[in-house]
Amino acid sequence: MTRKLNSLQKGLRVFLIILSAVSVLSLTVSAIAESSRNKKIQNDRDKIRKGFETILEQLEFNGLNDATIESVKKYRELVGDYSNLIVTDNAGKVLYNANNGFMPETDQFIVLINPDSLYPNDAYILDSKLNVRYKIILNRTYNGVKLVEYSKIYQDNQKLYDVIRYNEIFLSDTMDKNMHYAYIGSKGWNVYSIQKNISYSDYNYSNWHLAANSIGITAFVLFWLSLPIWVFLDAKRRNHMPALWGILTAVTNIVGLIIYILTRPENPTCKSCGELLNTKHIYCPYCGSENKQICHSCRTVLEKNWLACPNCGRKIEGERPETLLIVDGMDNNP
Repeated sequence: MTRKLNSLQKGLRVFLIILSAVSVLSLTVSAIAESSRNKKIQNDRDKIRKGFETILEQLEFNGLNDATIESVKKYRELVGDYSNLIVTDNAGKVLYNANNGFMPETDQFIVLINPDSLYPNDAYILDSKLNVRYKIILNRTYNGVKLVEYSKIYQDNQKLYDVIRYNEIFLSDTMDKNMHYAYIGSKGWNVYSIQKNISYSDYNYSNWHLAANSIGITAFVLFWLSLPIWVFLDAKRRNHMPALWGILTAVTNIVGLIIYILTRPENPTCKSCGELLNTKHIYCPYCGSENKQICHSCRTVLEKNWLACPNCGRKIEGERPETLLIVDGMDNNP
């Protein structure tokens, strides 16, 4: 029975090592894939930012010429067809728009913020009657002070700002869209870019990444369930409160394993054949050798350095106990 228990424990130990290796490998692969995915998202965001800044430079130095319009087309290839780029003058008159998306009117485009708001990134697109038509998030601003100054012009309109303050709480923004804003001082132009948010959900995991995650999760769950079984078997073989240690390891897993390894008694082995023994064994069940010194009068198990039996008082004769090497209550010849 002891030999079968040892064999089962050894097999389970190999299984645990394999599971831990697979879990670590899958975690590493998943981390690398996640890092690559995040890097791609950041690269796409940088491309959009640089594309918008290129348009601003061309508007600054060249105005709305053919080269600028071509840059706008390339920029929209980055941000998608469901986007718009709008250029207005100081009064909000539309000078250029890529399409009519998010434009309540074709000849005027008004965007305000609440300068005193706790939500400084909330922007509101109005129609010519100053009705709020869209609420959108300001993702990036260039010379955004101008937008604040422009918004303050309307602060005397108590009715409008009451609506804006109400909408700050109750009106949902256009969740999948955001806005870039820039003011070109030399031209007196406002530039708005409305585009789709870049979110993690837009970047699907590859099949091998999903497979690695599934394998890693499965291996970890099996490891978590198998580890308490191994601890239980090991503690049972050592006669060291197996149920308690099995439950403790099931709850705490690695922490319980570490505590168990630090506190468990040493492995008793036969001094003649080297087979693993149970701590209760006085004689080796495999070769019959005596592995614990006993009193030949009352059969009490003796410990190292005892000169007499504590049960019957008989003097210990023959080889002195202090000359024996005792491991976990077992004597081994030096």
